[in-house]
Amino acid sequence: MAEVDAVLEHERAHLAGRHHLHVVLADAVGAVARFVPLYRQLPVAVRRLVELVADEEAARVSGRSVLRGALLKVAAASAMAAPPRALYASETAVEARLRRLSSNPRQRSWVLRTAGRVTVAVGGVASSTVAAGVTTVALLLACVWGV
Repeated sequence: MAEVDAVLEHERAHLAGRHHLHVVLADAVGAVARFVPLYRQLPVAVRRLVELVADEEAARVSGRSVLRGALLKVAAASAMAAPPRALYASETAVEARLRRLSSNPRQRSWVLRTAGRVTVAVGGVASSTVAAGVTTVALLLACVWGV
């Protein structure tokens, strides 16, 4: 039951952070500005970063080991029978997420923490479009700095 709660907390973090807007905006920018190499990589980078941000929030509430166990089970199940795009985990470096959940939380990147805080802060006070734009820039900078 704790693993189910961890997965639900992860999904709540996506909703609270309006991550779907960041992904849509990154997809649009990536499609329109494909001639810029960094923008071509933006959709994948944003997907990975919003997963990491949601993982951190769920781990804070449910515990890192519980979330790690849930991610292992969901990834294994999705590898067998998931419809396309049903689980972002299948597209966003599950190994990196598992490694991150195995590490000491104090070793987390300050860039990722900042990107997560910007997502929540801007999402709470600005319109969704502005929030998505500002957060996408923060996530893009995090991508450039190698998070």
